[in-house]
Amino acid sequence: MNRRDFLRNIAIGGALGSIASRVSSAELVTSTETFVAVGSKLVFISDLHLNADPDASWMLDHIGDLADFLNSLRIRSDVSELVILGDMLDDWVRPTEDVPFDFEEILSASHNQPVVEALQDICEEGSIKVTYVTGNHDLLSFEPENKEIINWYFPNMIVTSNDPGLGAFQMDEVLWAEHGHRYTLFNAPDIWSHSGSHLPLGYFISRLVASKSITDDQIYTLPDIMNSYFRAMPTALNPRGAIEKPYGLGPANEVGVREFLNLMEGFPAATSRRNSGRRRYPRDPWDGGIIDDDLIVLFFQVMALWAGKRPWDRFIMDNKDNFLSDPRVRSIAQWYDVIFSKWPSRQNIVSNEMALWNELGYMDATANLLFAMP
Repeated sequence: MNRRDFLRNIAIGGALGSIASRVSSAELVTSTETFVAVGSKLVFISDLHLNADPDASWMLDHIGDLADFLNSLRIRSDVSELVILGDMLDDWVRPTEDVPFDFEEILSASHNQPVVEALQDICEEGSIKVTYVTGNHDLLSFEPENKEIINWYFPNMIVTSNDPGLGAFQMDEVLWAEHGHRYTLFNAPDIWSHSGSHLPLGYFISRLVASKSITDDQIYTLPDIMNSYFRAMPTALNPRGAIEKPYGLGPANEVGVREFLNLMEGFPAATSRRNSGRRRYPRDPWDGGIIDDDLIVLFFQVMALWAGKRPWDRFIMDNKDNFLSDPRVRSIAQWYDVIFSKWPSRQNIVSNEMALWNELGYMDATANLLFAMP
């Protein structure tokens, strides 16, 4: 069945549902049995972010709820498949000064066991097919040793993760689902900036955020931080007094915006290799200006300063993803400084501007673009 026929069937199904709403309950049961097959439902979940450190786990307070939900699937007769659509594991959220966790440490952590055991029961029972698709916080799941660990913990689970850290779920050339990180500027796999590696700039930003979270004893998330930064940027580059809300960005923490403004006040020159010697800062991106590499470099440097890190401070990597030494903050800024301008030659699906907007959570345009593809 092609996509057009699928949509036509959805329309017919909607019409039948409208008719069914006007018939008796007995007739409705008959219609349901006719048009809905037993065990035909697919359940999608994502972003579990299981972390080996309970203090850094975004899911910690809901581990029990998630385990209960997974256990409830086993007693249902209408579910044929469970699809975990990325970020099941999280080896990104780790302070810069600590050794990164591996997948074994995450899956063996005691606080994660209710979810791990519930998933194991589903996989071992076999009545529900389980498919795991990689995300960005677990994009190294394509590595053979990581796939082996996942398959050891979850027998019969289908692991859809391919080099350089991408995967997608599809069915009958009609249904297509993926995590979405390949369309985002900071989180798409990056095999260009550091030779032999796959981790993008977003990995290092996540570790800066983790360091700040530990220092402040408060959980921060990257979307919240980016929201604050890009609201502060227009005021810092083109001061007009009050903080404004550019292009409908969602609510941001006022304190966070002010903090970024203070950090950018008198900040040292932030210039990419592409713009070296041309100008100190990019033009106001929200006021008829442009977004360019300088803006990205400045963002990373301000993030590092916000997290209490200086240019000479290091990210402890422990040889992760072919980082054979522990890079300094300034090295990361230099290696990834042209990801915006080089995006069109490296990615051929969305523009670099759209990739940045996707980071802020505005992925409707990308979804519509993918839906229109053959």
